[in-house]
Amino acid sequence: MADQAPEPTMDEAPDAKKGKGSLLVGVLLIALLVGAFLFFRPPSLAGDRAKLDASLTATQQQQAESRTVAPAELEAADGKDGRPAWISVSGVVFDVSASQGWKDGEHRGVKAGTDGTELFVQSPHGFDTLSRTPVVGRLAG
Repeated sequence: MADQAPEPTMDEAPDAKKGKGSLLVGVLLIALLVGAFLFFRPPSLAGDRAKLDASLTATQQQQAESRTVAPAELEAADGKDGRPAWISVSGVVFDVSASQGWKDGEHRGVKAGTDGTELFVQSPHGFDTLSRTPVVGRLAG
């Protein structure tokens, strides 16, 4: 019976068990981390219209009341060719020009120079995102 594989020695058996144990611990750790991420992550705000009810900061409110933006002026602020990038959400015009996410006047399908209210509602962002964004004024109409 010279063709049979040699029996593991006593020295080899603990290493094999140790390798299987380490693999099991690794798999359990990954499962635990994935479970914790899914359990503790904040809920998405996509589709939550209540986020539109949030208040502007005092400074933003003052800025919104100090200037009226004509629809044509909003449309011109499309973020292209060096123009500013503005969006309107619930009648308030925000300047998103400084945000890296609005490069070339577009952010995930939302185009600058437009009313982005409905797309904002569908986004995962909360109103806190807009509260950090400069206000240009209030959209006329």
